[in-house]
Order: sequence, then C-alpha cells, then structure tokens
Amino acid sequence: MRYIGINDEGVSVGLTIRKILANVQNGTIRVPAFQRGFVWDTERVAYLMDSIYKEFPYGALILWRTKEKLTHERHLGPFQLPDVEPDYPIDYVLDGQQRLTSIFGVFQTELDPVDTTPWPAVYFDMSAEAVLQESQFVCPNPTCQAGAGPR
Repeated sequence: MRYIGINDEGVSVGLTIRKILANVQNGTIRVPAFQRGFVWDTERVAYLMDSIYKEFPYGALILWRTKEKLTHERHLGPFQLPDVEPDYPIDYVLDGQQRLTSIFGVFQTELDPVDTTPWPAVYFDMSAEAVLQESQFVCPNPTCQAGAGPR
C-alpha cells in the first residue's frame, strides 16, 4: 500500500508504509499538540491491519511540511519520537494520526512505549479462514485497550 506525498519541488511521490515508518522512527514525521491523543482500541487496530493486508482502502495521511519545529508536540501514542536536526524539514500529521500510530505500534520494533499503558499485541491468525468479511488479525486479550490510561 502506498500513500501519495508531495516533495519539496511540488511533485507527487509515493510513500510506502515502510518509508513512513522510517520517517516516524527518525523523527521527521511528528504529531502537533492540537491533535487528540491516541484513542483507538485493540479491535480497531486489528481491523486496520486486516484492511491493509486485504488491500482495502484504509484512509489518508495528510502531512504539513515545515522547517520550523512547533513549540508543543505530542508523542505518537505511547512512543516518544527522537528530535531532528535544526532546519531539517518536519512533516506534522494533520489527518491520519490514529492510523499512523496503529501502524507504527504494530510494525516498529525499535522504540519502547514511554508511558505505563502497555501497547496491545495484535497477531495474524494463520489458522483463520480467509474470508473477506472476517478479520484475520486478533488480539489475544480482547479486553486490552490501546488508548486506555493517562496521556
């Protein structure tokens, strides 16, 4: 799956999930303070993973590129992002933060959550029947809530 982005010359470019995750990991994609905190529960995260796997449309990611770091920012869900070099372009998430946080939380392996809320484990059920209407992604503990806890 690909997102479409605009480079510094105004030309549209494709961004893979892998590239987006790398940009989050290195701190060049960030969340401005005016965005709400992460609120999706585990079931919603699992359904997003299932949509990506089945190549269903799963929404957009709208970014605002600037070289000016905002005074106030949010963590990406429970993950604290590294700082970037001064004057390095930063892409702030204007839309798609819940999806981005979910994708990052499921696929990244480098950062540990900084708050006490455990990040929910979402797994691919290889024994599940491949039915379009049923999710093949599951959380072993259905009561765990990804957005629960203090922020």
